[in-house]
Amino acid sequence: MENKLSFRDKENICLMEFERSGSVYHLCTPENHPVIFTREKDFAAAMSLLAIAFAKYPGLKVYAFEIMSNHIHILVGGEESLCLEAFALFKKFLKRYLSGEGRPGGLPDFEARPHRVKDLENMRNVIAYINRNAYVAMPDHTPYSYPWGTGRFYFNPEAVLRHEKEQKPSTVAFRRHVTHSRHGEPLKNLTLVDGCITPICFCDFSQGERFFRDARHYFTKITRSIEYSKAIADEIGESIYYTDDELYLAMVALAKSTYDSAKPSLLPAKQKLELAKTLHYEYNAGNKQISRMLGLDISTVDSLFLKH
Repeated sequence: MENKLSFRDKENICLMEFERSGSVYHLCTPENHPVIFTREKDFAAAMSLLAIAFAKYPGLKVYAFEIMSNHIHILVGGEESLCLEAFALFKKFLKRYLSGEGRPGGLPDFEARPHRVKDLENMRNVIAYINRNAYVAMPDHTPYSYPWGTGRFYFNPEAVLRHEKEQKPSTVAFRRHVTHSRHGEPLKNLTLVDGCITPICFCDFSQGERFFRDARHYFTKITRSIEYSKAIADEIGESIYYTDDELYLAMVALAKSTYDSAKPSLLPAKQKLELAKTLHYEYNAGNKQISRMLGLDISTVDSLFLKH
């Protein structure tokens, strides 16, 4: 029945879902922070600590998150002040964990900046941006293989089913040990898979899926729609990097709109150099990428971006 719905019907359903969600914030920490998580044990602890911190605030709803080696993205619905309180509690837990591992330091610059989600399309874009974050940075992962976030669960019922079948209740002793506190003692609904608290018990990615018309719409967002990534990265102050395939699509679109040519490699030398500068300054393209894409000699590209 659902597949027979019109495009407009599906959009209206998504819009109603968004309107019911209330205030939603994209919390992100600085991407230039020193590396925090260096081992699988660190990532697992961080995921459990994040679960406990945000579960302490029942008025909040986590839609998506991704834990990277030195920064974190979280999409959470609720009052801004509560979102920041939950993050502060997570940071407090994390500091205790690192101190217990012989790595004290206080994390002075590990602060969450809240960016309010503006509308339905922005909600979709932020979910896609978060869930593909590791895939962009790590060539060994797809959006469905990275274990330290929600990306592998979106429109992937097999992954959800595995966690539903394998989850086991977390004990008071586990929650007390991982937080080095009694904060997690009352939280009885947090379950473990693979040694850490699983996102299926504290994240509502099933509602996150309902912001998209269908699975194909979501898949297009995380694999082919790259302009939104640049817009979000600009908004939150991150330097996003593209794969060769993504950069090529962006380059073709730029060549078509600017020079009315769908074949950038055939552009005159002057236009190639102009396009190279756009790719470098606006898309963070590397010199070797630009050289490959435009068929320019690497020494020519290097000379364009010499540091003065």
